[in-house]
Amino acid sequence: MDIGSQVLFNIGPVPVSNTITTTLLLDIFLVVFAIVLRKKLALIPGKMQGIFEFMHDFVLDLTKGVLSERYINAVFPWVLSFFFIILVSNWMGLLPGIGTIVINISGKEFELFKGVDADLNTTMSLALISFTLVQFFTLKFIGASGWFKHYFHTKPISLIAVFVFVGVLEIFLDPIKFLSLGLRLFGNIFAGETLVNFMSSVPVLALPFLLLEILVGVVQALIFTGLSTAFMGMMLAEEEQH
Repeated sequence: MDIGSQVLFNIGPVPVSNTITTTLLLDIFLVVFAIVLRKKLALIPGKMQGIFEFMHDFVLDLTKGVLSERYINAVFPWVLSFFFIILVSNWMGLLPGIGTIVINISGKEFELFKGVDADLNTTMSLALISFTLVQFFTLKFIGASGWFKHYFHTKPISLIAVFVFVGVLEIFLDPIKFLSLGLRLFGNIFAGETLVNFMSSVPVLALPFLLLEILVGVVQALIFTGLSTAFMGMMLAEEEQH
């Protein structure tokens, strides 16, 4: 498996990679799932609704444990979206055909589909979006002054030089936190998919690893979502203290 995606063809100046083809399948599945689930909503939930509600409530409790109640309504839809997108994309990478269907284009062989989170471009994009959302909601809720107070303290005045140095250092270190999230997600999913594909020639050996990677997919979705929410909670906690 390659770390990066493979460009299958171009639509004008826009390259279409095998990660994009998998992402389209992911989008179609999530849209269809949402439509079907909405039509079947009932006071007495069926199995599909019950599983979704369990995940929804679990992530909601996780978010409430980190953020103040007044932030939940605005932030939770993004948190839940991150969780489901990462979870489903992790599981899709384990499906037969992902990373194994090969097509020939101009004499070269390409994988038609590639696991979304086994592509470093995808996980870094998720990390960038997460970082941007944290900054956006921080400025929205506590404003520029609150953002400034998070990084720079002014009392006691005798330590102002230290505060400025530490504040600037934290501003540069914050993006690295999200970079590490993207690298962590990529590393775990890429290694897992590679191992499952390698073991697929021996089904008896592949099954335990497949079950393990299904669990890893859940854990990694929770880690990425939980830590992103925790970073936001740290930014907003300063305002709560004030």
